[in-house]
Parts: sequence; C-alpha cells; structure tokens
Amino acid sequence: MILCMQKVKYWLVVATFLSVSPLFGAINPDSLKIVARQQRDSTLSDAYYLLARYYFQTEHIPDSMIKYAQLAAEIASQHRLTSRIMMSKKALGLAYTEAREFELAEKAYADAMVIAEQTKNTTEIIAINNKLGYLFGLANDLTKSAYYYLKTAKEFEQLKDYRNLAMTYKNVVVIFTLQDQHDKMIDYTNKALALIPKMNADTDADYIVSMLSSAAQHYFLVGEKQKDSDMIDKALLYADSCLQVGIRYKLTSGLTDAYYIKGWGQLKNGDVKAAILNLHKALNYRTSIPERSVFNIYSALVEATTVLGDFQNAQKYLDSCKTVSSSEQLDGPMIIAEIEYHLFKKMKRDAAALEAYERFAKLREQFLNTEQNKAVNDLEVKYQTELKEAKIAELNQQTKIDSLQIRSLLALVGIALLIVAILVFLYRQSTIKSKLNTMEVEQRLNRARMNPHFFFNALASLQQYALRQTDGVAMASSLSRFSNVMRTTLESTYQEYITLEDEITFLNEYLSIQKIRHPKEFSFSITPDPNLEIDEIMIPPMIIQPFVENSLEHGLTGINYEGVVTVKFEKTENELQILIEDNGQGFSEKEEKSNEHISRATQIIKDRIYLLNRKKKSNARYQVSNNPAGLGVLVSIALPLIYKK
Repeated sequence: MILCMQKVKYWLVVATFLSVSPLFGAINPDSLKIVARQQRDSTLSDAYYLLARYYFQTEHIPDSMIKYAQLAAEIASQHRLTSRIMMSKKALGLAYTEAREFELAEKAYADAMVIAEQTKNTTEIIAINNKLGYLFGLANDLTKSAYYYLKTAKEFEQLKDYRNLAMTYKNVVVIFTLQDQHDKMIDYTNKALALIPKMNADTDADYIVSMLSSAAQHYFLVGEKQKDSDMIDKALLYADSCLQVGIRYKLTSGLTDAYYIKGWGQLKNGDVKAAILNLHKALNYRTSIPERSVFNIYSALVEATTVLGDFQNAQKYLDSCKTVSSSEQLDGPMIIAEIEYHLFKKMKRDAAALEAYERFAKLREQFLNTEQNKAVNDLEVKYQTELKEAKIAELNQQTKIDSLQIRSLLALVGIALLIVAILVFLYRQSTIKSKLNTMEVEQRLNRARMNPHFFFNALASLQQYALRQTDGVAMASSLSRFSNVMRTTLESTYQEYITLEDEITFLNEYLSIQKIRHPKEFSFSITPDPNLEIDEIMIPPMIIQPFVENSLEHGLTGINYEGVVTVKFEKTENELQILIEDNGQGFSEKEEKSNEHISRATQIIKDRIYLLNRKKKSNARYQVSNNPAGLGVLVSIALPLIYKK
C-alpha cells in the first residue's frame, strides 16, 4: 500500500509537471518548485530530478542542474530509493560534464554504474557507458572515449538495437576523424551504413539521413586528403541518397547537408556551374541550419565564382561570409583570410593579397594540424616566389621609367633619382629578407620542436616494464600516462605558451615513465615556490624537458650510486627562475668549454629564447655548468613572467 501511494504521488508530480505545457521546453519551473515545496517524503526527489532535467534541456544552465541533481540524490539517499539515486547520479554526471568538471562527472557516473550493475539493469549500464564516451570525448581523452563508445556498441549489437548502434558508430567515427585515422574512419562509417537496411525506413528516416550525410562528409574528407577520386565519387553517391530520403520525408537538415556536399564535390571535380546551383539550393534552408553550415556554403560560393572569374559575385559572397557569426569563431578568420588571398591574387590586387596572406599566416598556427601546416608551407613558398617575380617586374618597370626620366632631365638629376631608387629597393629587399629569416626560424622550430629521442626512450621504458610486469591494470595505467605525455608533446608543436601547472604535470609524468625504466637508479623532485601562481603563469612548452633528459641519459649514466634529479621554480622581481640539478658525473673541463655535452635540442632552445626576447622585449637566458655545490650539472633558466590573459 505504501509503495502504491509513493507511485501515485510520483505520477502526481509528473502530471503537474506536464500539465503546465504539453511541450517540455515551455515549462514554468516556478510551478514545479511550488510542487517540490509541498512534498514531505520521497517524491521530493522526483521533483528535484525533473527540475534538474528542465535546467539542462530547456535553459541549459549546468549550475542549476548540478544544484537540483544533488538535492534529488540527497533525498533519494535518505529514503534509500536505489533507482532514484541512480537517476540523480546520472543527471549529476551530465551536469558536471557540461560544466567541464570532468573528475566530478566521472565520479557521479561511477556511483550510478555501481547501482546499475548491482541491479543488473542492462539499459542503464549501456546509457552510462554512452555518457562516459561523451564525457571523455569532451575532455579530449579520445582513447577512453573510444573505449566506452565501443563498449556501448557491443551492448547495442547484442540487443539488436540497430538505430542506436549506428549512432554509436557515428560517434566513434568522429574520434577517428580527430586522430586522422582514415582507415578506421571509413571502416566504422561502413559499419553504420550496413545497419540502414535493418532500420525502419519510416520511423528511422532522420537517423538514416544522418548516417548518409555523415558517410558523404567522411568519404569526401578522406578523398580530398588522399587525392582519391573514387572516394569523392562515393561521397557524391551518398549525398544523392541522402537527398532522396530527405526530400521524401521533408527533413531539412538532411537536404542542406546533401546539397552542400554535392556542390562542394562538383566544385572539386571541375563542374563549377553545377556546384553553384547545388550550393544555392543548400542556402534555401539557411534559416533552419547551423550558422557554421551557412558560413561553409558562402565560402564554397566564393571559391566557385573566383574560379569562373566572376569577381563581383565572389566579393558579394565574401561579404555575406563575413556577416555570419561563425566567421569570428574557431577557424573562421583564418579561412576568410585564405579566401581573400586567393581572390585578390586572381584579381591581381597584389597589396591586398599580401595583407590577406600576412593575416592568414598569423592565424594558421592556432588551428592547423601537421598536414595542414604542410599545405600552408607550400602556399608560403608559392607566394614568396610570386612576390619575388612581382618585385622583379616592378624593378624592370621602374628601370624603364628611370630611363625616360634620364632622357628628359639633366644628367645630374637623373643620377640622383637613380640613386634614390636603388636605396629604396635595397631597403625593401632588406626588410623582406628579415621577414623571411624570422619565418624560416619559426618553421624550423615547428618541425624540430619535438625530440624523437623522447618517444624512443619512453617506449623502451614501457617495453622493459611490460616484460617485468604481469599486472594488466598497472600496465594500462602506464600506457595511459605515456599517451598523455605523447599528446602533450604533440600539442606543444603548435602551442606558443602553456601554464606552469601543465608543464609541472608533464614533467612529473615524463619522469615517472623514466622511473619505470630505471626504478632503482634515480629519484626526482619537482618543487615550485609556494608563492608562485602556477595556474596563471605561462611559459613556452618543452623548454625544460630536453635538459632533464640530458641529466638522465648523460649525467646519471655510468654512476655507481643513486642518482637524483631536482627541478625548482622560483620567482624573482620580474622573472621566473628555473633550476635543474643532478648529482651525476658532470662533464670535464674540455666538455664544459665546448659545451658539447648538451644535446642538439640546445640550438632549438637558443632560437626559441631569441624569438621570445624579440616578442616580449625580455632578457630570457640560460646557463649550463658543473654544479658548484657538488656533483653533477646545474642548469639555470631565466624567463620573463608572463601571465594568462
């Protein structure tokens, strides 16, 4: 009887909640709060849970969702309502995820998973694993994200839930896209496509359109990167299929994506007029598609009209592109700068093309991956070649003008004008040469910033550890640590600065991996001054690790006592002081004079400090010498204090 009454009260709360409006998004939360205040028993948990859902789905306010999910969990725990504790913990996990509190989110999901497994609730186990996949994807831990999504996929496969299985495969494809694993992208795209015949064409039309649209996009992406026309042809076929389903079931988003992909593919295949026609069809739905899609369509129209030499319409579409809000987000400014460069170059507006290129070059480091950087370098070489040719043409033209002036003016005036022209030319050449030298140094740093010895040594550490270790969990933890170190190292290739806190975390993980390799040969400590704001101070990445690696690989090699490596961070009046010490063998007087003991990374660090001093007008420096306090080597680095903006 008590259980029955609880159910009745629960549905009264739900009925009150739904009676405010038939649409979930139109609910007045104040009405639900009044209901909540009237409850005195377990149904109060239900009211708080519904409020948490409201603030997520309608208002999308993570803080409010956290508040009410916590209250729901507390009330459910007081009354020992197992299923409601699980529901509340799930809601709390989602709220923490959206608030970017990833550790708290993971703990909330873990609490919910304990209950789901104890009650053998398969549906909830799958749902929690799926949410964990989303959590780690948002946290940029792609390995864990793929693990949970694939775990979810396995459960959907056993249940023969083909619709959700296809959507899970689509999430996995996104992960492999971010990792540039093209074979796996296509593999899981095909797995999702293979499930379409098993779906209900009428009830699952929106899912089918989503699968076909995703397939068209990913086949086209791989086709462009690999220069594979077969891939692009398949992308166009899937776009056509997407169009057929979208038109039949009047699904706007599907039609938009299909027309855009088809138009973009036709543009790349040289059918420019057909491309423009399909891109305009995509624009017919601009009011019901994301702003980013509108931005992409206008970008493609600029390129298409530029190819045709229709500069008037190209400029019009470029202006429309700039008015879209997405043009100021993510890589929008960089794409616009590149579009302007190609457009102005085709229009022979050299000064405008140069200005657009310079903006493009400044933005590229923030957004481009390794392959895109290569494309930018190629573009830069082409541009510099064209610039030199233009300068030669300009010089030839100036020479002709000077000749005419010499014929019409007195010899003395002519000679004076020629001298002025030569001085101006030499000054411009000197300026261009200086810019080129700076760009060459920056490119050399981009290519050489990452030391391959680090990866080889770290992998050797894990290999030896694997041979000694039989604990799979410990091995997995070590691999995860190596993955984090590797990702941090790769990301440093295009990060100008990172926080001191991130650098300390990186050094701890790196030395922990080396500790696995030599567990009894050395110990280490990393000590920041307590007064340092390590989460606010910024430093160039990977500037300390090469010196630490030298201590391990050179200084502590061949000693017959326990090695010690220490890293200290101290703050002076306007500088950050970094001291790296070891108690190794040091180097001889001859080595100290030649400074050959330091690795080849030293020259790269010299270049980086040089550029840092130029940009910040600072006096950054470093010194390497035998440790005056005893054994080993002492490295002293002084960097300017840079704070997070």
